[in-house]
Amino acid sequence: MLKKGLLGHTTSIIIAVIGLLLLGAGIYKMYGIFKGEDENMKKTIDSIEGKIKRLEDGDKGKFLVRGNNKWYVTGWSAEEKGKPDKCYLNSCICICKGNIFAGDALSGESCQKKGFCRIFEEKKVIVKSDPILKAVYATGENSAEGIDSSGIIFKSNLIEIEVKKEKDSIEVSYRE
Repeated sequence: MLKKGLLGHTTSIIIAVIGLLLLGAGIYKMYGIFKGEDENMKKTIDSIEGKIKRLEDGDKGKFLVRGNNKWYVTGWSAEEKGKPDKCYLNSCICICKGNIFAGDALSGESCQKKGFCRIFEEKKVIVKSDPILKAVYATGENSAEGIDSSGIIFKSNLIEIEVKKEKDSIEVSYRE
């Protein structure tokens, strides 16, 4: 009788330990997925930066880059206002998580909180899509104003961007 009781408890303990191990493995895997997304986007902006820096003034090139549809690429020139603090007084290109049409994206706040930026010496940076991204914001009860947003939304995991580099400017573009 005592053996049956011990056997029942031992089996329950083993099942509980296996359950806890599986739960722990699942949590670890989920953490890796979210952490991995950030690391992949950091690699993407590093890749874009490397490709731009390898271009000579007057050159242009087309490059494939990996992305994620929850992220977008945008940039600011040295003199532009509203850029992330990370860029300080420099031109920069950033890859940011979120909606490019959200108010915090237009002000650079999204990139400050959830983005990776790279600084460039060139005074002018243009990042654009064709067709131009356009969002409509309500400005009154029955009116709306269209606002162009310069940036590239990753519509798939792999897109081709074109980079043009001049002495004082960089243009990064995506054409559908």
